Amino acid sequence: MVMWKDNHAVLLDPTIVTESNAEIQKSNAGKLNKYRHPPATITEKYSVNKVTVKGLAVGARSGWHSENTKTLAILGIEDKGFEGHLCRLAL
Repeated sequence: MVMWKDNHAVLLDPTIVTESNAEIQKSNAGKLNKYRHPPATITEKYSVNKVTVKGLAVGARSGWHSENTKTLAILGIEDKGFEGHLCRLAL
């Protein structure tokens, strides 16, 4: 999923994983590694200078990684209720 504003795009790859905190961390790290070299097509298609890659891993029973809160803040979502909403969707 690509979201952009001005000269900045965020490539977000959400996933639901098993409930282990280690699995959530591993999944987020895997997403960053998968897209460590974002496709040039993103900068061209959306006319941006910067592309940030983020994973958004949520545990299958509402587990939450602290990095997810930072990811949502980058997207301009700082409402704690939204965090709970995503966790409920994962159930």
